[in-house]
This record gives sequence, C-alpha cells and structure tokens, in this order.
Amino acid sequence: MNTPMKAQRTQIVHPAGFISRAVALLLDLVIIAAITGLTLAAINLLSDFFRATLFNTIVRSTQLQNIYYLLWGFLNFVLTYVLILVYFAGCWSLVGFTPGMYLVGLRVVHKNGELPGFLRGLARIFLFTLSALPLFLGFLWVIFDNKRQAWHDKIVGTYVVYMDLPGNEDSPYIAPPLLGQPESVQSQSS
Repeated sequence: MNTPMKAQRTQIVHPAGFISRAVALLLDLVIIAAITGLTLAAINLLSDFFRATLFNTIVRSTQLQNIYYLLWGFLNFVLTYVLILVYFAGCWSLVGFTPGMYLVGLRVVHKNGELPGFLRGLARIFLFTLSALPLFLGFLWVIFDNKRQAWHDKIVGTYVVYMDLPGNEDSPYIAPPLLGQPESVQSQSS
C-alpha cells in the first residue's frame, strides 16, 4: 500500500512507487544514451583523423594500434561512466530531479526535505549497483517498503516523492523542500 508521509506543517508528500521510478529511469537512460552517443561520435571523428595521421604516416605497428584501441575503449568507458555520475548527481543536487523524473513528476529529497546535495547524489548513484546486484532486489524493495525507499535510498537517507507540477495546484501533495525535519516524517495510516 502506498502510504503518504506527513510533514511537520501538516503537509502531505506522496512517495513514488516502483513503476513511476522505473519509467523515469528508463527515460533518463534513453537521454543518457543519446548524449553519450553524440559525444562519443564527435570524439570518434577527431580520433579517426588523428589515428589515420598517426598510424598511416608515422607508425605502422600493429601492436601500437592494438594499444591505441585498448586505450580508446577504456577512455570511452570512463567518459560514459563520468557522464552518468555527473548527469544524475548534478541533476539531483541542483534541482532534485533528472529530466526523466521531471517528465514523470518525481523528485529526490533528503529526509530533512532539502535537496540531496552532490556528494549524497554521488553516493546514491554508486549505490544503485548495490540495489541491482542481487537480481534488482534493492530496486524491487520499493514495492514492499512502507516509505517506498529502495536500498540506496535507505542507506543515503533520501526519498523519491511526487512533486507538484505547474497547473496541478489542487493536488493534495506538496513539492519538497517543505517536508519537516527527519523526526517529523511519520507514516500516516489510511
């Protein structure tokens, strides 16, 4: 059952469920794939120019070409990973949501109602791995948890909640950061 949480000022926030979170994550993955694809395509064009110049005119060693391709593959991996970290942690710390979360109407907040901050966002994205490793049980935990927290949310002290969107002023839910202090967040029985 999806239980709203009551804040100190008697305002209600509604924790997001599994499906909403999954849709938002899929949208973000599509966005990241597009950004990564465009970025790596541009870098590959430059790389092809330098590789052709380097290997066709200066060095004709197959072994050096293999080292080049190995380093280039590693650089692609690192750039993609850094992009993912900055995308999620940056969005969460600056506005509390990613573009995918915004489209679904979700927001990440710390248990005190404030934005999670960059370091907490980094910890949260790193801990996605912990939630994913045992057959995605950490993500599925949202279904069974009264506060709708995944494992990474529990460890870092964050909540994913629905936010008020423009034109939705009559919604019974409020957008953070109007949550109360951590002690004031209580489950409300239905």
